[in-house]
Amino acid sequence: MIAGDILEAPDGWGVLARGVEYRFLRNDGADKLAYLVQFDSPHKGPVNAVLLSMPSRKFENGVVSGAIVSTSDQRHLPPWLKELEGVDFALLDEIYRKAKIPKSQRVENRFLHIANAVHDYRKILSSPHPEKEINRYARACSPAQNEKRFRLWFLTYLCFGQNIWSLMPPFHRSGHWDRTLFPETKFGPPSLAFGKHYGNGCSKELIERICEGYRRRAKLGAHMSKIYQRTVIEDFRCKVVKNDKGSKVFFHPEGHSFPTYWQFRYRVLLRFGREVVQKTLYGSVRYRTRIARSKGRFSEEVANLMERVEADGYYVKERPQPYVDNASLPPLCVVVGRDVLSGKKLGTR
Repeated sequence: MIAGDILEAPDGWGVLARGVEYRFLRNDGADKLAYLVQFDSPHKGPVNAVLLSMPSRKFENGVVSGAIVSTSDQRHLPPWLKELEGVDFALLDEIYRKAKIPKSQRVENRFLHIANAVHDYRKILSSPHPEKEINRYARACSPAQNEKRFRLWFLTYLCFGQNIWSLMPPFHRSGHWDRTLFPETKFGPPSLAFGKHYGNGCSKELIERICEGYRRRAKLGAHMSKIYQRTVIEDFRCKVVKNDKGSKVFFHPEGHSFPTYWQFRYRVLLRFGREVVQKTLYGSVRYRTRIARSKGRFSEEVANLMERVEADGYYVKERPQPYVDNASLPPLCVVVGRDVLSGKKLGTR
């Protein structure tokens, strides 16, 4: 068993609970202690590392009896970096060249703080109170480091093969947590017009009502602000008043939650996409000619004459007349074929 192996106790064993993963750190053997680390990686909030110990004899008995087993999934990165398994971290600085601080420099800065503690890790783990000893190293840094964060870096580095990239911050998770898990909490920047705490959180039900309100009212020429006003008044049963500056202020007579304009706009764009919203507002032709990015000339994809031919049809205004009576026949469709590279007309039918 080596440092970093993932262990679990299917039925519990001493201080080890069922359903929790532990990382093996060290076993001093004989009548000393075995050390394991539990990493707490919540969906939101800071990560924490807890150092656990139990008598070596009890730990070894648990391993021999099968009460403590290795899991089938032995990952090589911390839980908060599990999405990056298999990534070549050495190439990150080449990918993110515009980063204010390179990724390599961030991990090196963290390692420099824990370097002395890593050098003395045997001494630390052999002390009567390892966590107090780790905290002492944190306070000895210049500048002094947060003890909880220092302990996390120190234990992470030891448990994951002393790989310096295990110290990388989980920036890839930024902005990806689910805000609907906290429907009563208002997120986002404060409202400059109506105050810091103005507004409500967004529950899943509120989001569905926003999207349904937009879907029923979106049409050619209908701007987002008008759709929003109709939705909050007709669907959310809000009232509107004007303040001293002439701005409209919406409120619900019974205090029920309703979206602000920017919440409404954000959820609509997130659900339907900017392209669909703009096509609905301006029409497909205006979107293609004035808003959408140019796709280049039609001839860019061909190199030779007659390599690609396109045909387009149109109906003529004149209608053919039969010989027998004066009734009109269906309109004729004229199809014109053109060469994509030269634009020359090849034939008409």
